[in-house]
Amino acid sequence: MSLGVGTGDRAFDFRESLFATIPPVTDNPKVTAIIITYAPESDVLSACVESLRAQNPVPNIVIFDNFALIDKEHKVAKSFEEENCRVMVSGKNIGFGGAINSALRSIESEYVLISNYDIVYESSYMEAAIGRLEVSGEDVVGIAGKTLFYPPDADENWLGRGPDDPPIKGRGTGGVIDNTGTLVNGLMLAYNRGVGQIDIGQYDISDRPMGACFAAFLARRDAFRPISKGGVGLLDSPYFMYYEDIDWCYRANILGYKILFEPGAVAWHHHSLTTRDKSVFFKYHLIQRNLYRTIMKNMRFRAVIRLWAFHARMHLRRARVEKEFGTVTGQILFETLAWAVVGLFKRAPIQPRRKFTDTGIVNLSIGEEGHLDDISLEPKADWHNPLASLKRLESRFPDDPACELIPLIEKLADGNSGRDVGEKAIELARDKCPALVPLLSRIVEISF
Repeated sequence: MSLGVGTGDRAFDFRESLFATIPPVTDNPKVTAIIITYAPESDVLSACVESLRAQNPVPNIVIFDNFALIDKEHKVAKSFEEENCRVMVSGKNIGFGGAINSALRSIESEYVLISNYDIVYESSYMEAAIGRLEVSGEDVVGIAGKTLFYPPDADENWLGRGPDDPPIKGRGTGGVIDNTGTLVNGLMLAYNRGVGQIDIGQYDISDRPMGACFAAFLARRDAFRPISKGGVGLLDSPYFMYYEDIDWCYRANILGYKILFEPGAVAWHHHSLTTRDKSVFFKYHLIQRNLYRTIMKNMRFRAVIRLWAFHARMHLRRARVEKEFGTVTGQILFETLAWAVVGLFKRAPIQPRRKFTDTGIVNLSIGEEGHLDDISLEPKADWHNPLASLKRLESRFPDDPACELIPLIEKLADGNSGRDVGEKAIELARDKCPALVPLLSRIVEISF
């Protein structure tokens, strides 16, 4: 069944078909994993592919390799081509969303796993995610799993477990959370739920976030049908990268669909591996430009005017204070104004079908905040980080022994206690919640 054109730019979608090589469809009727690559590191891609081959059910695999100058012949991706792993290549870099759309058009499976190539899946991931989707209603279009940071190479001071480390006492994996779904606040600023917290089991109940990070996302394939045919549409490929998954998930919510979180679907992520060498201005430009587009397409028009004005003021204020952001700020605002008419057309199929309010979507984020240092990509070393983990754990599992730490951590977070209380908290954690010991030790070292 053809997916047709979703809510993306039709001309751009046509160009995708020109540059993407689409082999015959011979995939598993149950599930296909789509891995998006751009100049992939062979060993990292290999780990991803092998982890998928260990799943139940074993998916067919499609690797879509965007064009990169350092690998013009797509040699790395093509080296993985086997019977159940086929490779699609692009004559140009059509971005993350464009690559997903092209791959989606070539498959016929019931479910699709969208994946970065820098993800390693635990062997129970597919069974847990599909199991959750199959017992959920038709209004549930996809599953967000528990994605954890893969420990950086040779970082002996990393504050969480890795996939190869021995199990640790207590709930959770003891890893550093990358995401347990995605959220947006009232300004349409997106963030990963639980990011930077140590996984002590505080998210080990299935629930509903706003959406999922498409670094690892299992969905019903039919969810990508055009809006006019009851789907959410394809990704908006002109975004190129960043925010296209937020846009898709927000749109799904508007249309009355849900994304659920499944804690048993665990994966490990080499965070931002593909874009680590990109400048801060490259990322800032795409993220902020796509923020405006997501607001325009999806929110009530009164909110669009208010939020565009707010973000424009914030961008101009930053450009005045940090002169190096002047050029990119001008580019963002110019592109946003030039795109405004396109945005009005893109609203057209969405807003008349609205079933869920912007307030309802934002309310899915209440009580959640990020605890990751944006520069070091390490957990924030302050008392509010472990306190957030423990308070959420208490709300789900009030009898968990780790909750005995809460009174001590609350005192420390209030700034009313000294090093002796911090060390007492560490000693108690050794018995009640060993996964928190490295973080608590780091905070004591820094704070006193």
